[in-house]
Parts: sequence; structure tokens; C-alpha cells
Amino acid sequence: MAELSEESVFFLRVTPGRVEHALEELRRHPHVKEAEAVMGTYDVAVTGAFRSSEELRKFQAELEAKDFCEGCAAHPGFENWRREEAEEEPVNGWTLIRAVDVDRAMKDLQRVPSVQRIIGTTGEYNLIARIGAKDPNALQETVIRDIQKIHGIRRTETRPSLTRPSLKTT
Repeated sequence: MAELSEESVFFLRVTPGRVEHALEELRRHPHVKEAEAVMGTYDVAVTGAFRSSEELRKFQAELEAKDFCEGCAAHPGFENWRREEAEEEPVNGWTLIRAVDVDRAMKDLQRVPSVQRIIGTTGEYNLIARIGAKDPNALQETVIRDIQKIHGIRRTETRPSLTRPSLKTT
């Protein structure tokens, strides 16, 4: 049974009008670290911790059985990197990346200031980067000017988040 790293990502298509309900339900699940609305082909991004591919498959089957789920794409995390003490930006998103040299691309992505974390995965995309910026234009510039210009990156797909970061209270 394959061991997974600390974080895997799921993207869900949700029945129209049910996104808020889906987010509420997902956020109560013990495996879920984060659940947020996103733009694009999918409506919700979910991150979670799974010890094995079997545990991940069971969670995916559970998601697909939900009445609000119209489709689900699982991206198991095999390698993770997180920027230490990264502050939450006002605009965030997930960039799915296809790279020919994953190790080199992962190292190069770590040098991009807007990249908050990276998940190594398998499938159509082999890296997923969580990116943040001060505004939507800066988010787009990060993808076009920084990420897409990294040697060996063949394709990207970005799913901007619709969820604002929570405000810290002191």
C-alpha cells in the first residue's frame, strides 16, 4: 500500500446552488484540512491528510456518494513543500502543473515568492502549487511571468479561490 505525504487535494463539481452546503459539510469531516470555493471546471477544492492510497480512495468514494457531488478529481500527495511563515494573501488559487522534470520544477517553484506550498502528485498534472497575491492581476502575473516560464513546465491550469482568508483576531 502506497504511503502518502501530509496533504492531498481533491477538486469537486458541485450541484448548482449547493456549494455553501458542500463547504459546511466538508469542513466538518475529520480528514479535511481546508475546503474552499474555486472558479473553473470545479467548484470546490479540498485538502486533507491521508496515510495511504486506500484511505484516499475511501474518502473519494465517500465524496462521490454525497448528494451535492457531481464529479471529483483526486490528486494524491506524494511530496509536499510549504513556505515557512507564509502570510495569507488576499487572493489565492491552485495552479495545476505538468512538468517534464518534476524535481527541478519543484525546486524552481520554491523560488517564486507567491508560491505558498507545492504538492507532488500523479496523473495529468504532476505538481499542484498553492499561490497567493495582493490582487487578481498579480495572481495572473505570477502564473504567466513566473510559473509558466520555468524550464520544463509544459502546461498549467489555475483555479482561483473564491474564499477570502479568515481574519486573525488578537
